[in-house]
Amino acid sequence: MLDVMRPALAMLLLTSLCWAQNPKSKQLFDQGLAAQQRGDLATAIGDYQEVLKLEPGLVIARINLAAAFLQLGRMDEATDAYRVALKQQPGNLQVSVLLGNCLVLRGAYDDAIQLLLPVEKAHPENLDIAFVLGEALIHAERLKEGLKLVQRVAAARNDADAWMLAGMAQLKLEEYSQARDSLDRGLRLDPAMPGAYTLSGIAKLRTGDEEGAKAAYRQAIEID
Repeated sequence: MLDVMRPALAMLLLTSLCWAQNPKSKQLFDQGLAAQQRGDLATAIGDYQEVLKLEPGLVIARINLAAAFLQLGRMDEATDAYRVALKQQPGNLQVSVLLGNCLVLRGAYDDAIQLLLPVEKAHPENLDIAFVLGEALIHAERLKEGLKLVQRVAAARNDADAWMLAGMAQLKLEEYSQARDSLDRGLRLDPAMPGAYTLSGIAKLRTGDEEGAKAAYRQAIEID
């Protein structure tokens, strides 16, 4: 089964540091933010690290540092930075989501589940947590638990990635008609979604639609 090419969640590029204790911190933070926004990630990382030398407790600087590491594919450093940020602010739901997202991107699904399961139970209304936890559960083969969560996100947001995750789980559960519907919904929202046409072709083939499957496979070949 193909993996979903998932987007990284919001990186929290925060634009205000007006309450920093040290004016130098604000200057460095603003420089780092500007560098990050123009794609100069090495400069951004250096600036954020200097900010944190001056004020180690500035969680927003640490979050942006983690995001810059993530953008460069430096996954271990990103994870470590998010872990420190969450230790500094244990109740910060956004940091929990970002750390969970980073763990999923690394393939550390059990760690993501351990982190997010109690958070989701305490905050069932938070759809970002539901999405990341649902994805981790699906990849960890806890399909029914994960499907329930991503279906809730898909229904609430009509989100292409959530529909695709739902379809992938339903295929694994041999719920082929439901998978076909979920994948078609996702493709209507994002016709260029990587991997979706291949999954759609499988679902159509399993439901007896050979012509539809052929068309889906042709689309997959054209995209790739």
